[in-house]
Formats: sequence, structure tokens, C-alpha cells
Amino acid sequence: MKLLAMLRNRKTTIAGAVLLAAALLIAGCGQKNTAESEASSPDTTETAAVETEPSEFAESKESDTAEIIAMETDAAETAGSEAAEPEETKTETSEIREEEPGASEADKADNAEIENNGGYFVRRGDYIYFRVYGPDALPHTALWADFMQPVVGGASAIWRLDLKTNQYERLFDDGGWGGLWFFKDRLWLNRSTGFGDIVYCVDPDTFEKRDLAWGKIRGVSEDGSHLVYEGHTDDAAQAFYVTGDEEMDRVVFATEDEYLTYCGVVGRDLFFLSHNYESGKAHDELWQLDCAEDKDETELILLGTFPDAEYGSAAEFVQFLTDGDRIYVSVEYREGTGHFYAGSHYAAAVSGKEGSMELIDDEAEKADARILKARSEAEYERDFVQDPETLKMYIDETGKPAFAAHLAGDLELCYREGAQDLVMYDGPEDILPSDGIMIFEGWLPEFEYADENDISCNAQVMEYVDGKVFTMYTESTRAPEEDIGWRYAYRLVRTDYEYFDPEDTAADTGALRHIDSVDAARWLDPEEITELNKEIGYEYCGFFLSDYHAPTEIDWAEVFYNGAGIETKLNDLQRQEFLDLTGEEEIYTDITAVSGKDVRNYVRRMTGTSYDDAKHPLADSWDYMPKYDLYLFEHGDTNAQHIEFENGWDLGDNTYRLYYTVDAPARGYDSWPYAVTVRIENGQWIFISNLPE
Repeated sequence: MKLLAMLRNRKTTIAGAVLLAAALLIAGCGQKNTAESEASSPDTTETAAVETEPSEFAESKESDTAEIIAMETDAAETAGSEAAEPEETKTETSEIREEEPGASEADKADNAEIENNGGYFVRRGDYIYFRVYGPDALPHTALWADFMQPVVGGASAIWRLDLKTNQYERLFDDGGWGGLWFFKDRLWLNRSTGFGDIVYCVDPDTFEKRDLAWGKIRGVSEDGSHLVYEGHTDDAAQAFYVTGDEEMDRVVFATEDEYLTYCGVVGRDLFFLSHNYESGKAHDELWQLDCAEDKDETELILLGTFPDAEYGSAAEFVQFLTDGDRIYVSVEYREGTGHFYAGSHYAAAVSGKEGSMELIDDEAEKADARILKARSEAEYERDFVQDPETLKMYIDETGKPAFAAHLAGDLELCYREGAQDLVMYDGPEDILPSDGIMIFEGWLPEFEYADENDISCNAQVMEYVDGKVFTMYTESTRAPEEDIGWRYAYRLVRTDYEYFDPEDTAADTGALRHIDSVDAARWLDPEEITELNKEIGYEYCGFFLSDYHAPTEIDWAEVFYNGAGIETKLNDLQRQEFLDLTGEEEIYTDITAVSGKDVRNYVRRMTGTSYDDAKHPLADSWDYMPKYDLYLFEHGDTNAQHIEFENGWDLGDNTYRLYYTVDAPARGYDSWPYAVTVRIENGQWIFISNLPE
């Protein structure tokens, strides 16, 4: 196995990282930099290429397990002078902060005010920040109702709850997904584009936005000094970037037949797993990129190797802990299309010491036996509650690693006939649901598996922050046409946000439930779709034949192609003057003619905007007779198409997002799913946007 690391011993601007990184893989949500993290897996989505020049390295040395290369040139020189970066992502890099590496006192003070960094609900001071997902920001259907997957182009918004006043407010729009991070006095997020994902940050006071690079955030060190994000080089090689905001410290590249999984970052030191398939089996190694300030050179250290799994699947990262100079990592193995649990490993290592990793599976097995015994004595039914097969690690009062089914603050849904109870555990000795704190008995109705007519409620996010339980759940219905074998699919109906105080479990206040933009979004009933289809006539078809984010981008030549119901007839004099204007001998086909006054009134009525602001006016392709204020277009065919809505959202305020499939060979394809957004007031349709899905 070969592993390439670019090791930096002096500051470089983050522009170098922007030029090096390209489109990132879209895989799950941002991870927490706490004891518990989400599992990560190789991504398979498309990446956008960035042009770079070949790198020149100062020195290299080889070993059996890794190739370490020290690089003395600037990252910007390495990347070359040009980058194929989408226009909307280009930002100016602010001045480099001249400060020593590591956590400053300001970093430490700011980080002390942050809780659940990288989660969906993050506390900073007296505020809880969270994302409200719009109706297009989550998949319309998902297996087992797991809707927390990134969607390109989905519209969301970042909100903030004031813990002192219990008031919440919408801060800014956001096309992102996953966790939220605070780092260097800024809120850091991921957003999805058609080219890949982008790491960007926002000032929480002014809401000024700044793009960092192509990639997705993986973690922030507990001292708040460094952030790690994952990206790709111009040849699609996976890379981890360790940055101190305006300065890039270190980069690690994966090579062919290999991918990397982020585990954690301690100060500037990055810990990660390397998965290699050269031998035909997954070969999993634990590495450390040692960036300690007191060392002249950065080191890439192989801490140890996990035993090769018999079934060939790669180890999936579960948890990362630190205690002084010791680190602890747990991984699990899953196999088959059902992703079934197949085993776990728990390991301890000494930071900076090559080959120091050792397995501590025996202690975990003892804890597992104790848990199973306790459940057996309590006649506990395992299927009664969702319980992870991989135990959780913590450091006990003696300073040694210990294992438990739950840790303090863990939340769980306990299933019983007709309902789902929300339970929180307050310590690692809690084994049974009865050991925990009942937060809300009967919080959600029983999850329905097979009935298309029933609403199924599924918890998507449950987090314990500032002594409160914050949740996001979805309502969905069965979508059997989207099933994959025995795996059931569900169609999203709505999302809801709530929080509870464990000390007041009887109160169902659900303050976050009442956010207008969430409650307003409602999946339309089939009967409503039928009625909307009755209102769509051919005179509207032109609004479905161009892509536009706003009404000013509508192609009006498409809208008025067949007259749109306001066409006028030409008299003989006007027809002759039209021939004089065009230089033709005769009119061979039909002519569509519309008056300028009618066009201006029509545009105002159908879009609420002025025709003067149109980016694609008729004058671009039609003939104009100023004497009569007439726009004319001679053509012998029609662009009329039958539009039939398949489903859609009621967004509130008489606004709807409606989904349909358009047949348009002239636009380069036979058919494609589209979404049109309209406002309907007293029967009048007002078109807002029309975009491909």
C-alpha cells in the first residue's frame, strides 16, 4: 500500500487549498468531534476537475507501508495558476492572520461556549443553531424512511433559538446539508452544488458568507484551533486538509486502491483510517499525521493494523476518544446488501508512537456478556428497542477504557404496541429502557411498515444539548413502487422540529414545531393534484419550456410561441409591411403576432414582474413593428405540450411546487423530471421558477 502526504513546515494561504481541492464526494452528514461519530464510507458521486501543474518535491523516502514526501513549495505553486472553479464559488481570500499555530486563548474561550459541535443542533453561548430543511432539501422517497441524505439544489435555512427568551428566528438561506460547526468565530457548513460540495463559513452576527474550498467538513479540534475537511485533487485522489482557517497546515492524499476515513483531530494532529484492497481483501490501518509544534518535521505514523475481516468488507469507523497521549478507536464490520452487522474491533494506541496500537476486544466482550446477562434476567426483549451492536467506549474513574450499551445523554426510541417512547440515558451503567429517563411517553405513533394509507413517523435526529432534547422527525407514507427487494421505501410528507426539557416530560410545548416555513410545507393529496391538472391549459405551456430561477429569466419567445391567448390578427396592410420588413416575397406559414402593450400587461399579470426587466425579451428573436407596437414571429409548427403534474408541495402563502415530466427532444433529451413553483391567487397562476430535478 502506498500513502502520499504533503507535509508543510510553514504557513500557506488557504488559496492553495482551494486550487488543490476539487469536487467532493457526497456521503452522509458532518461528524461530531466528540466521543461518538457517524460512520463514513467511500463516495461514488461525480467530481469536478481542477487543473493543476505537476508537483515538485524536495525529498522522499519509502517504507513498506507508506511513502512520506516533504514539500517546500507553496501550495498555490503546487496547484498551478489556474483552476476550473464554478463562478458562484469564487471568493476573495481575506488577509492571513499572523498568529502562532495551535489554539490561541481566544480560540479556547470561544470553543468553551460551544456544545455538540458538528451536530444538527449546536449551542454557541445563549443560542442554539440548526437547519430547517425545505421540501426539496430532502429526498422525496427513501428506504426505511431515512431521509437525511444530501440533495443537490435543495433550499433550506439556518435558524437560531435564543435560550434566554425561548424565541427563534430565521437567519439566512442555505443550500446545505448535514452538521453545523463553529470554528474561529464563524459558523461553518457544507452546501451541495451540481459540481460537488463546498465548505463555506458565515459570520453569525453579520451573516457575511465566504467560501473556503471544494470539500466537506470532517471535524474541528476540541481546542478550536484547527479544522479538517475532505476534498479531491485534480486526478480525483481523495485528500484530507488540515487548516487553521486562513492557513493550511497539512494535507494527506489517498492513492489508487485506497480510501481514507476521518477519525478525529487533536490540535493539529489528524487521525484517520486507511482502507486498501490491493490484496483482494479490505486492509485497514490506523494512521496519525503528527503536526506537533515542537517537531521540525511533520510525521506520518502508522499506529497499527486491524485484523483482516474474513468477509472482506472494510472497517467502518464508529468512535474516537482521547485521554492524554492515548487514543481509542472502535470500528465495526457490515456485509451484504442489507448492511448487516458482522463484528467489531476496539483499539488503543499511544499518540506519536509507531506500532503502538493494540486490540482491547476482550474487555468489550466482558461488558457485552454483562449486558446480555442483565437483559436476560430482566426478561428483556432485544427487538423492543433500537440498540447498537457495537458497544460505546468511555474512560472510567480509574482512567481506563470501559464499555457500555449507552452513554450519558444518549437518546433512544423504545417501541411498544401503538407508540414509540423517547428515552434518555443518564449514565453508562444504564442498560434497559427502564434505567433511563422517560422524556416523552408515546412521543410518536407506532411506525407502520406496509400500509400505504397510514402515516409513519420516523425520528431523523435526536440530540441532547444544553440539558434539553432536540429532535427532528418526519411523517411519510409507503411508496412500494420505490422498494428495493425486501427494503421498504417511504414518501416524505412533512418534517417537524421539537425540543423537550427532561425535567418537564409532561409538557408537550414543542416550541420548534411552530416554525412557519416548516408547518406550511405539506405534501399535496392526489385529489388536489387532479384539480391543479384541470387548470393547466396549452396557453400556459411556454412557462414549462425554459429553465429559470426567477421570472426575469423566462424565455418569452417560448411563452408567446402560440400566442398565449393574447395573439392578434394582422390586416392586409400589416401583412404587406411585414413582408417589406423581412424582405420575403410571401408569407409561407402562420404568423403569431402580439402587441407590446398586451405583452407588458401579460408579463405583469403572470409573474408579478416588469417586462422591462426580462433577460430574454421577444426582441431577441422576433420581428418588431414599432408603428403598430407589434411583435411578430413566422413559424409553421407549435411548441405546445401536454403538462401533467405528478405530485407536489403546498408551501403555504398560496405557493406550490409541482413536479412533472417534460418531453422536449429539442432541448437535448426525450424526458426529464422538472419542478415548477407557482403562486395561485383567486385562480390566477403566477410563475416563480421552473427547474430540472
